[in-house]
Amino acid sequence: MHEYLDVICERLVLSEAMAPRTLADYRSKTRNWINPLLGKHRLNRLAPEHLDAAYTLMLRRGLSPSSVLKIHPILSRALTIAVRRGQLTAYRYTRTRKEASR
Repeated sequence: MHEYLDVICERLVLSEAMAPRTLADYRSKTRNWINPLLGKHRLNRLAPEHLDAAYTLMLRRGLSPSSVLKIHPILSRALTIAVRRGQLTAYRYTRTRKEASR
């Protein structure tokens, strides 16, 4: 998962689908939160339960609900791209504002 996110972010910038400043924000959130909590999982074995546990731990460690909500689109975008490329068979996980604030 760790390597996959780095590659995807870099490609989005090169294709001009992501602004460099957005990339810096994605990389910061990826380095500080996503990789430490989810980077050990293989992309094809990542389950909604892993995301739930990561979001819960982020909140317990003091990350604000609004910051957790900003992390979800990073994961969602990367996993959606993985589905389009055939690296995942399906990705069906949406998180609501209400869930993030729990």
